[in-house]
Amino acid sequence: MIEVVFETHSTTVDNKEGRATGWLPGHLDHPYLGGESWRQAITRVDRFLADLSLRGNGKRILVIGRNATRWGLDHISGRDPA
Repeated sequence: MIEVVFETHSTTVDNKEGRATGWLPGHLDHPYLGGESWRQAITRVDRFLADLSLRGNGKRILVIGRNATRWGLDHISGRDPA
């Protein structure tokens, strides 16, 4: 069995301008448009999990991504993505 831990990746306005926000309060940048569809995200996550099953048995894996990745993980695992 593999335990997958997911954390959302965020980009701040400072990051987009080449500055590190660090511990200062920052404002999140809007997700980029024109990215992958939900179907593409599910396909990508499904391929990742298939590959992971070949080499990650008995491990805890940290995955960092955007909401589409989380939604894909929830969808494939049968959890409610809401």
